Amino acid sequence: MTNGTVRSGTEIKVTTERPSLSLSLTEMEKGSWVIFDLPGFTTAAAGTQQNTLEALRQASDTSYFKDKDSLWVKVVSPGDPGNGAPGGGASITVSKGAAPVTAASR
Repeated sequence: MTNGTVRSGTEIKVTTERPSLSLSLTEMEKGSWVIFDLPGFTTAAAGTQQNTLEALRQASDTSYFKDKDSLWVKVVSPGDPGNGAPGGGASITVSKGAAPVTAASR
C-alpha cells in the first residue's frame, strides 16, 4: 500500500523487500497514532527508543522498539495545520541496515 486511510490506534504489519521505507501520517488530529510492525527492519531514523512493546504502546510521542525479529514504530501526529492539505502530519524513515536515513515533521 502506498497510501490509504486508517483509524488512529491501528497496528499494521508491514512486509516488504525494500531496504527502507518512509512511514507518514497526514491529516490526523494531534496525538493520533499508528503502530507499525516491521519484520526484518532494524533502524528508525528518529523517535524515542522504548524498552518494551508495552512501553511503546503507552508512549505519547513518536517512538520505536526493537525485538528479536521486528522493529515496531509508533508514529504520533503533531496535528494537521487544518487546511486539509496532505502536507500536514509526521513521518519517519526506517531501514533494514545501518544505512543513513532521514526523518522529518511536515
